[in-house]
Amino acid sequence: MSNRTRLIQLLLCVSALLSCFSLIVQVNMLEAKSVYDNAPMNDIPEPEINVQGNGLNIVNGDTVPSLADHSGFGKVDVGTGTVTRTVIIQNLGTTDLVLPGATPVTLSGLSAGDFSVVAQPASPVPPASSTSFQVKFVPSTVGVRGARITIANNDPDENPYMYHIQGTGISAPEINVTGAGITILNGDTTPRLADGTEFKDVNFQLSTERIFYIQNLGDKDLQLTGNPMVRLQGPHADKFWVLRPPVGRPITPGETDNFVIRYQSSSPGQAHATVVISSNDWDENPYTFAIQGPNRAPKINVTGNGIHIINGDTVPSLADHTGFGPVSVTEGEKVRRFTIQNRGNYPLSFTGNPQVILTGPASIDFSVHGSIPAIFPGDSDYLTVSFDPRSFGVRGAIISIPNSDPTNDPYVFYIQGRGIEAPEINLTGNDVNITNGDMTPRPADFTDFGSVLVSGGQLTRAFEIHNSGDTTLNLTRTPRVQLEGIEAGAFAVIVQPAGAILPGEKSSFLIRFDPSAFGSFKATINIYNDDPDENPFRFAVQGKGGQASEMSVRGNNLVINDGKTVPLLVDHTGFGLVLVNGGTVTRTYTIESLGDIPLNLTGSPRVRIVGSHAADFSVIAQPASSVNPGGTTTFQVRFNPSAIGIRGAMVTISNNDPDENPYNFNIQGTGVTLLPGANSLSEVPSDIQSIPLRQPSESRKL
Repeated sequence: MSNRTRLIQLLLCVSALLSCFSLIVQVNMLEAKSVYDNAPMNDIPEPEINVQGNGLNIVNGDTVPSLADHSGFGKVDVGTGTVTRTVIIQNLGTTDLVLPGATPVTLSGLSAGDFSVVAQPASPVPPASSTSFQVKFVPSTVGVRGARITIANNDPDENPYMYHIQGTGISAPEINVTGAGITILNGDTTPRLADGTEFKDVNFQLSTERIFYIQNLGDKDLQLTGNPMVRLQGPHADKFWVLRPPVGRPITPGETDNFVIRYQSSSPGQAHATVVISSNDWDENPYTFAIQGPNRAPKINVTGNGIHIINGDTVPSLADHTGFGPVSVTEGEKVRRFTIQNRGNYPLSFTGNPQVILTGPASIDFSVHGSIPAIFPGDSDYLTVSFDPRSFGVRGAIISIPNSDPTNDPYVFYIQGRGIEAPEINLTGNDVNITNGDMTPRPADFTDFGSVLVSGGQLTRAFEIHNSGDTTLNLTRTPRVQLEGIEAGAFAVIVQPAGAILPGEKSSFLIRFDPSAFGSFKATINIYNDDPDENPFRFAVQGKGGQASEMSVRGNNLVINDGKTVPLLVDHTGFGLVLVNGGTVTRTYTIESLGDIPLNLTGSPRVRIVGSHAADFSVIAQPASSVNPGGTTTFQVRFNPSAIGIRGAMVTISNNDPDENPYNFNIQGTGVTLLPGANSLSEVPSDIQSIPLRQPSESRKL
């Protein structure tokens, strides 16, 4: 090369550097005129490196290679075999992770020559992004071969990032068995659903099958030498059989054969067996692993009023209907229905005679109606018990249900009622009983009024007071139904019940919910009466003041708050660097309706762009004009810079959200031009492409 040529090249390099410096100064000067002069400065972020193999984290400094995270390369034939692993480098930090030099990933160690980095990672790695590199293992000799991987980076506390890798060179047939694509280790004694060694539960009358694959990972033919080739042994081997054996011919290197095992059993319990495969693999003969069938057994469960009744429960409760409450001795009878479920995977049978046994001092006051057939897995049936007291006072009994559940035989719980001759208050909403002291409002019994609009909304609910006793029930206070609580003002009793209710009769009252503000309201209802054990009768009511509408906007699936002034690349309010006269970037935003009534977009157009550089942005797809509660709509904004430097504008959306109208947020992009000789933005020097959106104060310092 002549001196003249070298001089020309040098002058071109100097010219390019001067152009680069000029662009940087120009961009920073324009930043000083940004519309975001008053935005606060942020803390200096840092990168955070993380390495993964096969989706699992590889800890910095890891010295124990593993097949699971691909730091272990397994067994590879010497001379012809290779294994390549792909490793992911993640940046979990908040600024670019830099992997310096052309070869940031290097190898060292006694057997480093058996490994090679065939693909280096890209750099830099932006926040919340990743890159990858590949390592190939080509063993030069038989035996364990190991090395250490070192990754140079700019993480302040993990530079360099190091871990060990390992593989084994082989020269022989090498058997390997898989199920569902997962290797089943030789000698594995723990069956699993994932690899098919644990057979999934099926209907007790049906069978289930699993296919397994025999692989030859060596470099010599693998011969299955057993007779039969796949043998089953163990205490329950008769419940499994080889439905289809391997073909039987030698399995050449890299090839596979397969076999199918069927499990079928109509008896309870769990079946275990061991699969045995004899072969000419010199160090894994025979190859064995355990299999098991599902543990088939019935599982009884009893509920009352939808609530689980524990086996052995000795404390009757009105909530789960083991407490029958007060019942008139002269005229009353109360019936409870209990649900018996089979949560197992084998039919539940009832072995008693009678099926349900009543014992205890007052068992004569209770009776069981009907019979219960066997209950299949997942099904249920009902047990009906009635209480007809023969004398006054507390009356109790014990229910015992002998059954075929091996761990809950018999199923026992106590029941109790009270014989009375007195008024007995009972209260319902929507024809559903409300328990005295119930502080958990529910829509089903009308105690939860749900959401009511603050402006112009109100809801009235009716409740009934029943007298299930033997004498007149008197309501003893004025007013008869009283409200208490700091939020009680949102409720009002607009119709009071009668003051005296005859036996077997009822009287109703009305409560109106009229919220004055957004949010939840709760109050307690008190009804003072002459029921001897339920005075006062108390329960809670609640309601919610609903919002007319509620708007939210997302970019890149992140919420963009109303009034946001600092655009960011991560939520797509920042458009990044875009070429002037030719480059465009389009962002899609999602509008969500989070309120109780439809969200209406009232502007024309529905989404507008305003601000000093509004002409550089355009709405190329407008959203729908109305969005139902819980629904979404989208719009798109395109950035086409007309000049170099930061270009900012504001998105404004008029709507019927009472406190976010209009919904505004700032957007920003940077117009750039190509350096002399560059053909695309990707050829702009990396230090220019990664210029952050600095605050104006930083530009002035420059």
